[in-house]
Amino acid sequence: MPSLRRANSRKTRPCAAGQSTSPTVPPRYAFRLEDLRVFHLVRASCRACAHKAIIPNAMLLQGRSGYTRLMSLERQLRCRKCGARGKASLDVELRPRD
Repeated sequence: MPSLRRANSRKTRPCAAGQSTSPTVPPRYAFRLEDLRVFHLVRASCRACAHKAIIPNAMLLQGRSGYTRLMSLERQLRCRKCGARGKASLDVELRPRD
C-alpha cells in the first residue's frame, strides 16, 4: 500500500498592504512598552480631528510598567488639538535610517 504523505502543504500568502513582516515589530494588539526600541517610532493619530503626532518613547515609559500594552494607552491619551480623550490610535513604525 502506498504511503500517503503530504508534501509541504503550507502555502505562503502575500502580505497585505500596510502589514509589517518585520520580526522587530510585534503585532499591534500584542505590542508592550518593553518591546519599544530606539529604532521604533510611535505615531498617534486622533480619530476625531485627524491630528497626528509623534510620541517620544521615553514619554510613554514614564510611570508605567514595561508590560503595559500600547493599545491600553490609547484610551488614556488626549488629543492636543481638539481635546478628545480615548479617540487616539497608536502605530509603531521603524525609524528611517540615516
